[in-house]
Amino acid sequence: MKKIADNVNKKGNKAYLIPFGGSNLLGSLGYFDCANEIIEQFQNVEGTVPDYVITPTGSGGTMAGLIAGFAIAKTSTKVIGFSVLHKDLTIENVVNN
Repeated sequence: MKKIADNVNKKGNKAYLIPFGGSNLLGSLGYFDCANEIIEQFQNVEGTVPDYVITPTGSGGTMAGLIAGFAIAKTSTKVIGFSVLHKDLTIENVVNN
C-alpha cells in the first residue's frame, strides 16, 4: 500500500492510507459519530439510551470511538467488546491507548 501511495503522491496527487482496521484518529472519530447516532435513534424509538452496546474488537478503533462518544454525550451506556484478534489484556491496552 505504501509503495502505491508513494507513486500516487509523486504524480502530484494525494493518497490516504487506511490503517489496519481503520484504527487511527479519523477512523475512531467515525465511531464517535456512530455513538451519537445510536443515542439519537435509540431515543427516537425507545425514548432512552441503550444500557450496553456490544461489539467485536480487533484493532480497537471501533470500541475506542464508541466509548469516547458515549462518554462525551454523558450517557450511562457501557461498551462491551469481544476480542476477535488479541488476548483480553492486550486489547484492553490497545483500546485505552
